[in-house]
Amino acid sequence: MTDPPNTLDYLDDILDAVDKIEVFTREMSYEAFSEDDRTVYASAGNDR
Repeated sequence: MTDPPNTLDYLDDILDAVDKIEVFTREMSYEAFSEDDRTVYASAGNDR
């Protein structure tokens, strides 16, 4: 059995998500980002 996640596990997950958001949106202008509902929704963490 594994230990339950701790604070550092959650922080690592957040940092991973931020890195992915930066990669996925790197070439997007603010206008393109704000008009792309899928990217906005995923970036806001509403995928739960």
